[in-house]
Amino acid sequence: MSTESEIKIISKTPDEFSSVITIHNRPYTVLTENLGQKACTVVSMVYSNGEIVFSRKIDYTHLKNVRSSKSELCGLMEEQHRATIHSFMESRQEEQRPRTEFFYVAQSFMKSGNKVIAFDTIEKGLEVYPKDPFLMSYYGYLVADVKQNIDEGIHICKEAISQLNRVVPFGREYFYPMLYLYLGRACLKKSRFEAIESFQAGLQNDPENRELRRELDKLGARRRPFIPFLHRENPINKYFGMALSRVWT
Repeated sequence: MSTESEIKIISKTPDEFSSVITIHNRPYTVLTENLGQKACTVVSMVYSNGEIVFSRKIDYTHLKNVRSSKSELCGLMEEQHRATIHSFMESRQEEQRPRTEFFYVAQSFMKSGNKVIAFDTIEKGLEVYPKDPFLMSYYGYLVADVKQNIDEGIHICKEAISQLNRVVPFGREYFYPMLYLYLGRACLKKSRFEAIESFQAGLQNDPENRELRRELDKLGARRRPFIPFLHRENPINKYFGMALSRVWT
């Protein structure tokens, strides 16, 4: 728990628990109450400015015929109350994580072979930033690679590019290479031709992008140098390659 967060219990009775918690200098009221033996339900709600922002409930039918049901119920309510506070505070702390952190953490898990954890990390990131095109793109690639749902993954990657066009009115060309990289990697699970098309589309905006060039090299689809007897890294070849990139793709 951060130093900016605190919990203050203001009420604790057999039928109700309430607390005021502060997260990043913002107060929330947590109320846990018994809805009665007819409903056999304990509900916890978190309020902010009078609105419910988080809730959870639990059934206690199993305590109906227990002799010490009152004390058992009180203990269950207190546990539910504390669990609600813990879950809510965790969710709010998660929201403070920058979107890039989800992305880079997922990438590191992928590199170490922990694909399932990488997928879960990006999924959590999208819960916090559901419209972020970069998280969407990487998620689409992981849907194709980790979940083997290739068509859905490709669709999500394409949606990410559409989302980029909506949220970034200017300078999109700087971000296209990354999104086409993950689209190409998703397409690679289905079609070599479509993957090459995607990688080359990314190169239109960044002809020197190493990851895109590496993917094309692995596919044997890298174009020959403009002047064959000079190394492809020769400044002359690099210049003409950049100049004619749009024509060739």
